[in-house]
Amino acid sequence: MRRDFGNKRIWLTEYGYQTSPDKPYSVSDSAQARNLADAALRVREAPLVDILIQFLVQDESTGWKSGLITSLGTLKPSFYAYMLPLAQWSRRGLSTTVWGQVRPGTGLRPYRLERYDFGRWVPVGSWSLTNGRGSFERRVRAGRGTRLRVALPGHTAVSPTLRVR
Repeated sequence: MRRDFGNKRIWLTEYGYQTSPDKPYSVSDSAQARNLADAALRVREAPLVDILIQFLVQDESTGWKSGLITSLGTLKPSFYAYMLPLAQWSRRGLSTTVWGQVRPGTGLRPYRLERYDFGRWVPVGSWSLTNGRGSFERRVRAGRGTRLRVALPGHTAVSPTLRVR
């Protein structure tokens, strides 16, 4: 990009993953959620990219189905992945770094990272705050297969589960 266009800022618009099972190149609802969270991390790491815009909030009834909500109004897992993206940044042995974001909001936002242990979700440390832009990076003790998620205080919404690779 820099070679051809210099330091132009980039907006990624009309981004999405088709979830219609009868269409070629579509993905499952859970893959859509995972891909959206991973894309948010990739955009954060891209130096010239300023914005990532989800193509549809709600699926079209007879057309494109990349929304966060079905055409009948049911929330897909991607709704929560968009609200609370959580992605694995790196892992070395049992040291895993995750990146996440709390949307919407402004300034510092409270969140809690949780791990699935012995049949229940348990906090990984105490409540934490995002940075001023609503994102966070956490290094945690989590090996391959560990399941993590983000929860908000006073809210029933949680991120889709991230399985450490």
